[in-house]
Amino acid sequence: MGSLLPTIALLALSVVPSLAFSPVTPFNPARCGVGAASRISSPASLLGTGVALADSRKRRSGLLLPLMAEKKTFKSMDDMLENSDVPLLIDFYATWCGPCVIMSRELGTLSNDEDLKGKVTIVKIDTEKYPAIASKYMIEALPTCCLFKNGEIVERFEGAMRAEQIKEMLLLKL
Repeated sequence: MGSLLPTIALLALSVVPSLAFSPVTPFNPARCGVGAASRISSPASLLGTGVALADSRKRRSGLLLPLMAEKKTFKSMDDMLENSDVPLLIDFYATWCGPCVIMSRELGTLSNDEDLKGKVTIVKIDTEKYPAIASKYMIEALPTCCLFKNGEIVERFEGAMRAEQIKEMLLLKL
């Protein structure tokens, strides 16, 4: 499977070295979040990046400013899992999914959390751009988050959750 995947570029949101894996076959919008079909009302909220922005962004003149990013490249998902020094929380999302945007904001809040700093890496994978990865991990609803530890899934949840709930789960599993 690794040889079939293109080189994967990652954008890392600052602090928790959070990663945004910009962009599985197109999903049925009815499977988005808690079953409600929803679409993003304004593509400008994503700044055309395919990555929803964190709550900690600032507004200036109506523009949303993303957190500082760092670009990393991996040959495959397996390469990323093998070379991670800390557990990975992978958020599988789609740009058209309303609950995914909410989840992105919550994960952005966690990227600034001192209790999680250096303990987990948050990765976002756009299922529209990487359908093979989503298929491999049987992503059937959006958003879906999987916590990987030592290359294995130790926790999985579907639907948007509050930052406090995600943090509580992470602290139990880390």
